[in-house]
Amino acid sequence: MIALWQRAPKHILMGLGLFIALVGTTVYFFHGAVNSPDEAANRIFISSWRAHSSLFVALPIPQTHVYPLFPRSTSPSKNGFVPSGFVGLPLIFGSLSVLTGS
Repeated sequence: MIALWQRAPKHILMGLGLFIALVGTTVYFFHGAVNSPDEAANRIFISSWRAHSSLFVALPIPQTHVYPLFPRSTSPSKNGFVPSGFVGLPLIFGSLSVLTGS
C-alpha cells in the first residue's frame, strides 16, 4: 500500500508546506497583533472583564456625540462604550482568562 504523501504530486506538497510555513511565521512574528476593529474591541472588553468584572470601558472623550466613530458591535454610553453585538464572546474569553490566569 502506497502512502498518500507518496502519491500526491510534488508541487501540491511543496505548496502545502509553503502555506504552513508562511502561516506559522506570520503567527510567530505578529503574535498579539490586532487585525480588525472588532478584534480590538473584543480584546478591550476581555481585558476590562478580567480586570474589573465589567464590560464598560471608559473613554477620555467628555462628549461621545462629538466623536461618533466606534467599532461595530459597540454602543457609546455616557462616558464610555459597551458591547452591543455578541456579548458572550468577551464574557466567555474573559472568564476563561481569569480561570487560567493568562
